[in-house]
Amino acid sequence: MLFSRDQLLEIGSLAAGELAAVPFPVLLLAHGLAESAVELRLRRGHIDKRVFLEGGVAVDCRSNLLHETLGRFLVQQNRLDEAGYQEALQASAARGVLIGEVLVERGVIDGTGLLRALQQALAKKLLDVFNWREGRFEVVRQPPASDSSLKVRLPQLVLTGVTRFSPAGMVERWLAPLAGEPLALHPEPLFPLAGLRLGEAGERLVARLGEKPGTVADLAGEGEPAAGEVRRALAALALLGAVVPATALAAAAGGRPAAAPPATPQAAPAPAAPAAAALPAAGAPDAAAASALHRAFLEHRRQDAFDLLEVPEDAPLAFVQYQYLEFAQRFAPWRFPPEQGAELADEARDLFLAGALAYAELAAAESREALRFRRQRQREEASRQSRASYFRIETDLLDPEAQFARGLALREADKLRLAVEHLEFALDCDPGNALYQAELAWTRLLAEPGRTVETLRELEEAARLDPGCGLAHYYAGEVHRQLRNWRRAEECLRRAIKPLAPDRRPLDALRTLASERRR
Repeated sequence: MLFSRDQLLEIGSLAAGELAAVPFPVLLLAHGLAESAVELRLRRGHIDKRVFLEGGVAVDCRSNLLHETLGRFLVQQNRLDEAGYQEALQASAARGVLIGEVLVERGVIDGTGLLRALQQALAKKLLDVFNWREGRFEVVRQPPASDSSLKVRLPQLVLTGVTRFSPAGMVERWLAPLAGEPLALHPEPLFPLAGLRLGEAGERLVARLGEKPGTVADLAGEGEPAAGEVRRALAALALLGAVVPATALAAAAGGRPAAAPPATPQAAPAPAAPAAAALPAAGAPDAAAASALHRAFLEHRRQDAFDLLEVPEDAPLAFVQYQYLEFAQRFAPWRFPPEQGAELADEARDLFLAGALAYAELAAAESREALRFRRQRQREEASRQSRASYFRIETDLLDPEAQFARGLALREADKLRLAVEHLEFALDCDPGNALYQAELAWTRLLAEPGRTVETLRELEEAARLDPGCGLAHYYAGEVHRQLRNWRRAEECLRRAIKPLAPDRRPLDALRTLASERRR
């Protein structure tokens, strides 16, 4: 395997380091293996990110990038228009509440939709770091508990990040130690594959290695279908410890055949358990119940016992009991059995237990009074914050969209060097954006007409990141046309027609191409 258990645990003990030496996926696996509760502070140039892990699971990621805020993410996904975003942002700032709560209250999105959006936004923030070739990390041990209820399993994150976003050079660096070695599946990998979404290339790779060992060249050499995808999947599985040199497995086994498992004695029939009280029949939860569950789950870690059970501070104990019983009935785990969705079942369980802890805190006079005191101090602190401070949180963020628009405007004005600088800044902030990469590659070519090879490589990477990026195909077709690579030019231009419609540039370029080929 690329990294042994001891090596990963040693990496997990580092207080700081360079991402060039310890790439982000390796850092994640190290803390996943150690089941760390840490804050990873990542910095590259002007970009700051803070990744929060609890029990080796990613629960939150915060950055100084405007496009990574929930509101801007929803605008980019066409789930919210600009006017609606600005109105919700102002309401959020004026009231001091999260923008997601405002959007749910206004019916723009329901609890289920909010949960999905937050999960997708968190995944994107984390996956973008896989593009980083350099930077610095610091590890904060025992950070303050995050109020996020989201969870991202690190093995799945690494698998997705390496197969889709890690730079090609980094992937080849991980494959280099495996070159020429017969590879096999490890029967007990550091991170089990059960439950992971391997993707088509990963599934195919696991199936082939399950039949017999094979080298990197056998599995993903020249001429193999989707060789690039298989190489990425191979690197990801090797990082997880699932693909290892076959010789290492033989050495670990001592070269001896495995002993046959001992026969299992037939156990006597177990005595029948006493009949348990039947739980209420659980019908499939409707959309409204699921939405309410998702919304409550997202909010519960930001709430104290009074807020969670919706109890006034001066309420009598009888009312506390009533509210708890109503809460427990609403989110009882048996209302959301696993067969109707593991996600719902897990959320109901967490809420049910949180409600029990909240009731215990409010039922005891001493802990209830202590909570009242903390709430009073929080109110006094909040009253000292001006509304302007809420707006400043977002206006201080880096805005790649504005830099991108400025870069295109400068290119139109034929100020190519300045345009390249702005487009580089935009891509630096949002490295997974295929559109930014395609426009930057084309602008660099306009500024330096001789860099055709580099431009084609950059455009191919943009198309790999997003096969639906029509401009990446169109610009690649134009470069191939200039190089008189007629067949490749036609292929790229035809791929650009559908995603760019109704833009007629690919069609016009095809007509020009046909004319040039006849000369």
